[in-house]
Amino acid sequence: MKGYRALPITSVTTAKRPLDKYLCKRKMIMKAPPVSKAIALCGTEQPDTPGHVLTAGPLSVEFENGQLRYLRVSGVEVLRAVGFLIRDKNWGTATPA
Repeated sequence: MKGYRALPITSVTTAKRPLDKYLCKRKMIMKAPPVSKAIALCGTEQPDTPGHVLTAGPLSVEFENGQLRYLRVSGVEVLRAVGFLIRDKNWGTATPA
């Protein structure tokens, strides 16, 4: 953005405004809790459950949680997923039973 630049730390610590002095004296540092690798990569700790592979001649597809995933023709993936979403009263995605 034109006209904006980052201020070095020294300019903040020597600031004349009362709020900046208060924040610098209190050392207000926020730290996030550590995140596991599974949550960082997938957003959940639950393992991925394998789906059922359906085949018809050269066509194969994996049926998983009401979605058709990994549509392949002769082993070459041509479509990643086809899903049908059903929402509950709170706009959450319902999973098939």
